[in-house]
Amino acid sequence: MKERKNMRTFRNCHLLRRCWLPALIVILSSSVCGNELDRVRAFKDKVVAPEIILSDAFTSLAGRKLPYGYALEANSGRNGTAAVVYERKNPADYALLPFPLPGLKPGTIYEAEVWVRGENLKPGKDRNSGGICIDSSKGGKYLTGVYPTFGLPGESSWKKLTMQFSPHPEADSSSVILYLRKGYTGRIYFSDLAVREKTDGQNAIILNRPDRLTIIGDKTGLQFTVYSKSSSDFRLWITVRNNDKAREFLLKANSNGVFASQIDGLQPGPVEIRAKLADLKSSSIIYGETFELNCIPASTPVPDGAARIDEAHRLLVDGSPFMPIGMFSGSLKPEDLERLSKAGLNTMLLYGSTGMELDGKGATRLETLKKSLDVFQKHGMKLIFSLKDQYPGKKYALQKMDGVEGIDKVTTALVSELGNHPALLAWYLSDEDTRGEVPKLLRLRRLVSQADPWHPTYVLTFRMEDFPYYAIAGDVAGVDNYPIVNEDSRSIQPVSRLLDAAAKSGNPVWAVPQVFNWGIYRAKTEEEFRKFRFPSAEEIRTMTLQCLVHGAKGIIFYHYGDIFARAEKFAPGSSVQEWPKVVAAVQVLKMLEPFVMSTAKAPELHFTANRQVEGRAFGDDQGRIAVVLCGTGPGENKAVFNIGTGRELHSLYGHTRKVGSGQYEFSGRDIVSDILITK
Repeated sequence: MKERKNMRTFRNCHLLRRCWLPALIVILSSSVCGNELDRVRAFKDKVVAPEIILSDAFTSLAGRKLPYGYALEANSGRNGTAAVVYERKNPADYALLPFPLPGLKPGTIYEAEVWVRGENLKPGKDRNSGGICIDSSKGGKYLTGVYPTFGLPGESSWKKLTMQFSPHPEADSSSVILYLRKGYTGRIYFSDLAVREKTDGQNAIILNRPDRLTIIGDKTGLQFTVYSKSSSDFRLWITVRNNDKAREFLLKANSNGVFASQIDGLQPGPVEIRAKLADLKSSSIIYGETFELNCIPASTPVPDGAARIDEAHRLLVDGSPFMPIGMFSGSLKPEDLERLSKAGLNTMLLYGSTGMELDGKGATRLETLKKSLDVFQKHGMKLIFSLKDQYPGKKYALQKMDGVEGIDKVTTALVSELGNHPALLAWYLSDEDTRGEVPKLLRLRRLVSQADPWHPTYVLTFRMEDFPYYAIAGDVAGVDNYPIVNEDSRSIQPVSRLLDAAAKSGNPVWAVPQVFNWGIYRAKTEEEFRKFRFPSAEEIRTMTLQCLVHGAKGIIFYHYGDIFARAEKFAPGSSVQEWPKVVAAVQVLKMLEPFVMSTAKAPELHFTANRQVEGRAFGDDQGRIAVVLCGTGPGENKAVFNIGTGRELHSLYGHTRKVGSGQYEFSGRDIVSDILITK
């Protein structure tokens, strides 16, 4: 960032015209004069005709044998068009109506829509009635899907259901599907199904700084990551509104491709930042995003346990680096926290946060939650508090609490009160939601950050195709890909691609490695369960180290309850073998924590030959060096590399040998890893 310059330097630049707050000074990452800004103001949005993938879809149904319960009815659609009707009398029946989508392009965002209305619809246990979804397959086998949540359609009028999706890069076929969720009965009508390319879907503007959507004091640095085809002709047009006054300026990307600036003279209250990506070459606006922040006085008391993200993507708790090493769980008992703490973990993400009772009931729900957080504090543990269900229509949304009613009011009351507890680490807002649900995630993020400006928000997805845009929903991006299924599972390369996709957002990443057996979700009998397997100790260690290689600053394993509850039902006694694997991986993380959380410069690895090996060198504040190496499989992994140090490195797991001065060779089969460390 450039040094602050006095106003005389900019006297001839219209960029700093006085349109608000005389004390405001804007420092640009790269100075852009006002004649460019004047020109950009006249730009129009770039209009690109979307490619139509599917329209007038129901004409293809003529003469086609439809699944049981489906029928094509003339004149039953909107404005008398044809409609598909699905009638279900038996709640146990279940049928899908797919429409193939050939020619989808990976990396492109599409929008699917259909109009629906109901007739005598009676809901099942699931509050999501369904309506429209996407399924993708590879080689004729199901690969993944996108299943948005929609409420029950009305009977008197049509309701439009809209969803966004991007083809999975490994899928060779996809379909848009019309359906009604299991357990529902009655009739549902579908009209005007269409799928089209979303022309701005590949673009994203992410505000990386300030974090927590909060400005403390009267000044802050701004940092944006812009995802589009980069060009020296691009500028980021920023408009800042605060205290009923506005200021606009233009940014040029720095050498790292980041748009950054410093703003001063802000006053307490709402701050709106509008960012538009302008293309000087085409004289058009490519994409825009609006961010709603809050400015609070620098004198605002800071609670114990306050957490923020620094420029190196590290979490700082009470000003000191803190690396989350934790696990997901549904619920916990005090004895579980004792086991977790003893294993070296410092964090838990609890799905049932709003209902936890670790120390009995208090006089109110909030008192009960505070007593539970006290138990976390007693064991030296932090909690990532889950708010993933605090959305309208979610089955487990907390809608009433201690005399407060309404999801937003309850959320605000809960967050503002618990945000002062020292055991709180972050707020978990999203558990694998779809791209189309990002607007509601953003709304919750704003609500949470306004109620608690002292803790970051965390969102999670496994959909590589939704990055980097998905990261706009939180301060920290979480990624989960669970590659170990059965004896044929011998590669973790998809995890690397997901981690790299998340990193493009410019936000920190807390990754979620697999420690569970897929059989607990997919098997119904012990015999079926035996077709699946647990990850080995080396696979867990390797997947964990892989996350560090790709820049993760936190690790949250999945899932504690899967080991001690669900797996025990199929394989009694299995936790005795499986828990030590997790503990071993945690101890490796504790050993590497001083390296991962240090900002010390580390030597670079230079691979002269490489087959399926990933690596990264770290330095710590004591001058030590650690090199992390991962073979991602399948089959033989082998690499020769040089490291810019003459210091001797020792292999901890025996997969690496020295072959020359500063030169080493790593080898191993399938999923394997090693750590080299200075003696």
